[in-house]
Amino acid sequence: MLFNVFLFVCSLFEVFEEDNEFFIITELVEGGELFDRIVSKSHYSEGEARDLVRIFLETMAHMHENNVVHRDLKPENLLLTSAEDNADLKIADFGFAKKITELLPNETACGTPGYVAPEILRGDPYGAEVDIWSMGVIIYVLLAGYPPFYDEDQKKLFKKIKEGKYYFHDDYWSSVSPEAMDLIRKMLCVKQTERWTARQLLTHPWITMGEADLKSKDLSGVITQMKKFNARRRLKSAMDAVLLANRMKNFGLAAAAARKESESEANISTEDDSKLPAHITGPVEGEHDVVKPAVQA
Repeated sequence: MLFNVFLFVCSLFEVFEEDNEFFIITELVEGGELFDRIVSKSHYSEGEARDLVRIFLETMAHMHENNVVHRDLKPENLLLTSAEDNADLKIADFGFAKKITELLPNETACGTPGYVAPEILRGDPYGAEVDIWSMGVIIYVLLAGYPPFYDEDQKKLFKKIKEGKYYFHDDYWSSVSPEAMDLIRKMLCVKQTERWTARQLLTHPWITMGEADLKSKDLSGVITQMKKFNARRRLKSAMDAVLLANRMKNFGLAAAAARKESESEANISTEDDSKLPAHITGPVEGEHDVVKPAVQA
């Protein structure tokens, strides 16, 4: 099956710049996030998940072969064009995207904690393979309803990611085909050189498997787990938004006070500089119920 991959990337039409603001005009997508659509279903099969993954991989292959790496793939950036069940999928938010050939050996770390690749955490040089890792995490959630790496302590979370420690728990993976788990293993390789490219993954047996073999595999039980994952992800995002708003408010008050002090002390030199608030860190994502490991990946 061939796709017009441009259909699956959220289009940017125009950017307008004013003195203090930028206005970005993008394609209108009204269907919400992909994961929200899945949890609204009454039936969900491995065949549906595989069809989505094929679109992801086709789109990533096109991006990477055209010298673009996304660097922040996560569920929030997988959107649907409309409320229709068969709406087109869009990969959005290319704010961290960069030309692969322009990545530096000491490239700035970016991404979202639960989906970031181990080489970024290690501070190693990296390329398009960071998108493969992030998509591997997303596919794991698509098939099981919870993420492969989780810890409330961000340092412990990053340690698990750098060590590549994740499991296929029998309670949630017993009905999933072995080929699907093998595909995830090809993506969640700690060694970058062993991680398959998007183009290689498109030739994987799970991707090329017949429709009848996968549509009979019912994953409706995953919806329950994904609802929990979605609810906690949204709660965490809301909490982080409140914290961010408070920090920005405090930053504004501090800046205003600094300006007032500066104006009142015009022409008077001082050795004490005003200190900015601490750097605002990104949200830790991927919370789910703790389950007992069964089979290590």
